[in-house]
Amino acid sequence: MPWYLIDGNGTFCMVWDFGVTLVTIYTFIVIPFLLVFKELYMVEEGDQNTNLYTIEYFIDIVYSFEILLNFFKK
Repeated sequence: MPWYLIDGNGTFCMVWDFGVTLVTIYTFIVIPFLLVFKELYMVEEGDQNTNLYTIEYFIDIVYSFEILLNFFKK
């Protein structure tokens, strides 16, 4: 196996896939609530809740890394 490929059945990939699964479950639960109850996300007019904004930013980074990682999985 070339040095740049990652074993898809290795420990790192199994732990990573479990983490992505948890992030996906969180997204499935939280996003509908944020769409219905916009006051949870928007504290005041134009002002965002920093905790939720930070969590969603982290989730975007995880999904972006997942896309890049899939290019190197065997």
